Amino acid sequence: MQIGRQEGIYAQRYTAFLVFFNIVKWIEEVESLLKRYPLDLKPFQAIGYLEIIQHLHGGLNREAMTLRIQQRTRQYAKRQMTWFRKEPGFRWFAPENLSAAQQSIQEFLES
Repeated sequence: MQIGRQEGIYAQRYTAFLVFFNIVKWIEEVESLLKRYPLDLKPFQAIGYLEIIQHLHGGLNREAMTLRIQQRTRQYAKRQMTWFRKEPGFRWFAPENLSAAQQSIQEFLES
């Protein structure tokens, strides 16, 4: 069961989030982490962290970094949606219609 919006809305919302997110603080966080931990740790390959590291090392300017984070996020969301669609019994419920989700949960618990 998924309570949420269809996939296209997530990409739009995440893009808006990056626009308003204080990217400077995120960059500062990564700089701080790089001082304490080796660069080859797996978490530094995560979406956003990899691009910020590339930016810090001169490989990406800020605009390219932001666009790449957005692209990787959309790709990840698409993979998640593909996985969810293959799950048996998976159903979407709009946040505005929580009563339908509650009914589905109740039916599941009673079965």
